[in-house]
Amino acid sequence: MFAARLPTSSFEFWSSEIENDGREEVQAAVQELFKKSQGTHPAISEWHEPRAHIWMPLWDGMFESDTLKSWQQDSSKHVLRCVGAPGSGKVKLFQGLLSPVLYVMLGVVIAADEAVTYVAKYRQYFATGERGHSDDIRIQLLRDALHSCLGLLDHAFLVVDGVDRCSPAVELLLENELLFLASKGLKVFLTSRIYCSRTSPVVFCDSCPQESRKHLDIYWVCETCNDTGFGSKDGHVLCQSCRDEGRTCNNCGNMRDFIQPYDYVELNLNVDQQSFERFIDWNLEMEHGDLGLCSTNEIKPPNSGLGRELIKARNHDALFILRKKIAHKSGANVSLVLLRLSNVHQLQSVDSILSPMPDTLPTNTVAFFHAGMQRIEEQSLSERDLGFKAIAAVAHYGYRGGVTYEALHRLLQTPTKTLARHQPISAQYESVSSTAAGAETRRSPLAIPVSHRCLDEMLHAACGFLVTDTSVDNLHLATIRTYCKEFHVYARENYNESLFWAHTQLRFDSVVLCTDGGLAKPSSRSVKRSQTAKMEAIWQASLETHPTSENQVGK
Repeated sequence: MFAARLPTSSFEFWSSEIENDGREEVQAAVQELFKKSQGTHPAISEWHEPRAHIWMPLWDGMFESDTLKSWQQDSSKHVLRCVGAPGSGKVKLFQGLLSPVLYVMLGVVIAADEAVTYVAKYRQYFATGERGHSDDIRIQLLRDALHSCLGLLDHAFLVVDGVDRCSPAVELLLENELLFLASKGLKVFLTSRIYCSRTSPVVFCDSCPQESRKHLDIYWVCETCNDTGFGSKDGHVLCQSCRDEGRTCNNCGNMRDFIQPYDYVELNLNVDQQSFERFIDWNLEMEHGDLGLCSTNEIKPPNSGLGRELIKARNHDALFILRKKIAHKSGANVSLVLLRLSNVHQLQSVDSILSPMPDTLPTNTVAFFHAGMQRIEEQSLSERDLGFKAIAAVAHYGYRGGVTYEALHRLLQTPTKTLARHQPISAQYESVSSTAAGAETRRSPLAIPVSHRCLDEMLHAACGFLVTDTSVDNLHLATIRTYCKEFHVYARENYNESLFWAHTQLRFDSVVLCTDGGLAKPSSRSVKRSQTAKMEAIWQASLETHPTSENQVGK
């Protein structure tokens, strides 16, 4: 499904009335083709309107970023990947991104002779399906038809929400196809929970003043001076601003032959603290009336009972404490703050605001995390096992310190402490509803040992509930932690049975960590001491089994 951005009102749907100059025949042919394929995959057929509690200025910083503006330009051919943890607001951002976009099935009205070629290729694709041709042939025909269609469009956008729901293998194949489509002019925007572990070079603009230079995510390199590949000392680099100003290469004087030497740009969906606090103020005032927070010019409802109490002078501190509590407990996560706010909206008095918060997680927050764990449950058995064990292992340690990939991999490679047959019967198996046959099957949830897995596989199996810092050059030293403090408590305090059993199987005594979460290097002194202790234990055991005459006399 394509989206054409609306610069004017001249765009029309294919079903609209158009001039009778031969295009009606093409329109009829296209409609006939699509009648043969009415079934749409549910992943791309759902549509959800933005809810009333969504405050779109929350993402103004991202919409105004150089990264997004550069991606929208015709000269940019890379794929933009927007990454955010569970509950960070990707779906809501996805809806906001499409608000100024017109969805069309095939694109704008085009000349009939150009469309005939496209329709012919698409008809071949349907014909091969009816004749039972191989998937490779059908995919190539569909690819050719799609490329022909893109050549007829001035602007085409493809937005894929939740690309991480695909398996890693399918996602890789999809990325390769999308990269080629992007090179043909299609603007591809992906959303995902999982950060890529690709390392990016440290790049600075060669035309900016030395004092204002900063690390660049979006940049251009002189192709003439960069024949040997990026990284050459002769490759002149321009930032997007200098490129827009028409700056030239300092080496060859070239202004036109600049390229973007990358396929993907990752845009982190991080909301700044100031915007997040304004979002909280807006939500409170839209629910409880004007509280004097000046959050919006929108018409606010009359003050609720709690709102009338909060605007009293003696309760000014209570309102301040309430806002800070919500921001602190939510960790700048959109879904978590909405859950906290929904609990606040049910309060009846100011005293309940000032009372200490309970140590346990709110019920709706636990339900939110339960739903996320269900997504891990639905994976294949090996992926499910890896996801739960990785989360349980990371949550075992401190939230801020985390654990390095090297240490986590060593821990997961260690043979499990408890086999499934040694567990209680109720924990060995669980009922799983079969969507195909409607019957129940039973499977062992945590009986498969974790084989060697790369960092990407671990993050994918954890479904975004683990995050990592990929800015380090050596990914083995990359720190992995839970995506927010609330989830760390959920995973650590045994709110989920699958995480609990995964934790019981891990041998945490098999690895020793430093204060930074990395593996501790054993010293020769510690090794010698451990060997001595082992010999003493053996000697003591032999004395208890075969006591000497001296020991017998003593007893």
